[in-house]
Amino acid sequence: GHRPIISPSLLASDWSDIRSEINRCIVANVTHLHVDVFDGVFLDSPHAFTFGPQMVKAIRQCSNIIGGGRHNVTLDIHICVDRP
Repeated sequence: GHRPIISPSLLASDWSDIRSEINRCIVANVTHLHVDVFDGVFLDSPHAFTFGPQMVKAIRQCSNIIGGGRHNVTLDIHICVDRP
């Protein structure tokens, strides 16, 4: 049968210690990380401004370094932007 994919959202993590949060997921054998990219326009909410391209790049670098090439983490990018 089909096995469900669990993709924890980094939006709910401690952004000031994102490396440890990613490490916690990798240690738990997570294969996917959910990353929200909201521009504050597409979703009309003062809370809808999240990660941008630089943060996504840093998340990718952290997941590669922490995984040491042994753990391939897929970044599940959820993009809600007015001008992609």
